[in-house]
Amino acid sequence: MSKKTINAHLSNIDLFLNRFLPYYWGEISKLDIVDLMQAIDEYFSDWYIRKVLFSSISNMKSNFTSIKKFFKFLLEIEYIDKVVYELVIETIKENKDEWLLMMKQYDEDDFYY
Repeated sequence: MSKKTINAHLSNIDLFLNRFLPYYWGEISKLDIVDLMQAIDEYFSDWYIRKVLFSSISNMKSNFTSIKKFFKFLLEIEYIDKVVYELVIETIKENKDEWLLMMKQYDEDDFYY
């Protein structure tokens, strides 16, 4: 990966881990699997869309990739087990179209006026 791509992934993960989770769900290490799946859903279906100034469909897609890569890394260093990793991937795969539609609808509405 290029340095630019790595920095983009780090920025995306920073939003999720350090800006969203601590204030709404707590530390990632203290979340059970159900809470983690709910947190990911809340992040993409609401928080990211409303709170991130540069949120867009393309940035959201980039965030999907970043979070998947981050959890793959956590699996590789044995911080999480394979079941958790597969559930994260499945959650993103199953919900991404709905989240993207929400992002599109938000963009089309006049929330700024």
